[in-house]
Amino acid sequence: MKVLDLLKSFSTNDIEQFEKFLISPYHNINFDVNTLYFNFIKLAKDKPSKIKQQKESYLKTHNCSDAKFRKECYQLIELILEFNTIEQRRSSKFRNSIAQYEAALSRNWVTYLKHKRGQINKLKEEKISWTEIELAAYYKYLKSQIDSNIFSPEESLQLYAEIVLAKREFLKQSDISAFLDLENFKQANYHLDRSVFKSIPPFNNRLLPIYRDIKKMFEGSDHQPLLDKITLDMSKLDLSLSLKNKILEQCTGYLITRLNQGEIYLTKDIYKLYKFGIESNSIHIGNVASYRNIAYFACKEEKFEWALEFIEKYKKELPEEDRQSAYSFTKARTLWYSKDWEGVIRTLRNVEYKALTYNLLARAYILTCYFELDDFEPLDSLIKSFKVYLRRKRNVSKARKDSFYNFITALDHLMKASERSDYKRIIKAKEVIANNPSTRNKDWLTEKIEELEAIIPQPKSKSKANS
Repeated sequence: MKVLDLLKSFSTNDIEQFEKFLISPYHNINFDVNTLYFNFIKLAKDKPSKIKQQKESYLKTHNCSDAKFRKECYQLIELILEFNTIEQRRSSKFRNSIAQYEAALSRNWVTYLKHKRGQINKLKEEKISWTEIELAAYYKYLKSQIDSNIFSPEESLQLYAEIVLAKREFLKQSDISAFLDLENFKQANYHLDRSVFKSIPPFNNRLLPIYRDIKKMFEGSDHQPLLDKITLDMSKLDLSLSLKNKILEQCTGYLITRLNQGEIYLTKDIYKLYKFGIESNSIHIGNVASYRNIAYFACKEEKFEWALEFIEKYKKELPEEDRQSAYSFTKARTLWYSKDWEGVIRTLRNVEYKALTYNLLARAYILTCYFELDDFEPLDSLIKSFKVYLRRKRNVSKARKDSFYNFITALDHLMKASERSDYKRIIKAKEVIANNPSTRNKDWLTEKIEELEAIIPQPKSKSKANS
């Protein structure tokens, strides 16, 4: 039972305090919940092996339906969580002061607010480190002051700056994100004296020109000259790897978002940014996503040799547990884009990935390679085994399973069309794609259909044959 699971983490002292909390009319006015706790939950906690008999006895003795029992258990859980919240707040002077301030703010006790705010600021200055809960509470505290409209615009700006900086620390955001947040506030409060902003980080640091160029780019200005200016400024400044990495993350993330919205031509700019990052040591390859992305965009620009050199050189930067899988898959995909079909098969033939996604994609790549090589005997065997694999994998979502199943069905038709010069099979493959827009590898399949249509003649209609 969830109630018992929650109580398992309580010490003897916690239990004693909670029972006082439970019988206090200030916290709990439902007598039935008290009865449930002292006549069933407490017994069940001490003797968990007899829960079923204890529950039946409780329901019978107190003439309680199962629905009423579940409702009271839920109310008890709510009280346990409320008790936990109060105890945690009490253990943190900082959170407790914030809670008191918010209570005073809701009642507009102006004199007390000033005193309490001074106390919170003092506690904040004394803090060496923050817990996530404290940061979240502090963020909420600052936001509530701005929303209260009891401060001047200048004071609100200072509060907003504190929010942005607290959020940056809480969410591990970069200075750029903080700058963009504050810029939005500045634009909304254009009547404020601009000198107010100069004392607020990150408006007063040497990276201001780069931040402003990024903002212009985000607002829709021509991105190419701005990217050139940003990378030039980065080359001139002595920046830490972490900071350079953050700047490139912000720029590439923005361009990838636009690419995903249909601006395919941006692959060139994304590759150019990644290449600059590698060559100027401005990017940290510490995760699989970056590693795969950089190789992918190089392939899109047909920079295959550069991509393969990058894959080999930065393999060691990946986390050890993901290294071999990410390396072999990224290399195979690069070889696929370069149309080295045999190289893909050699790379993937004996690999069995732990991650399901890698396994599905690797199998699909191998199938396309055998088709490209006109090696239909192993292709036919692999199509059949892939269908069995999909049927057996119950942890694959229906949508994903359908996507791959439609791909191998269409590929099966194309294989038979190619083997037998059977145009009707081409039509069937086209129907699979038309009826299932989410079919995997749809662009590749469409390309193969066009190639086969150019070499396999359409059957003549009966009317033309008779004439």
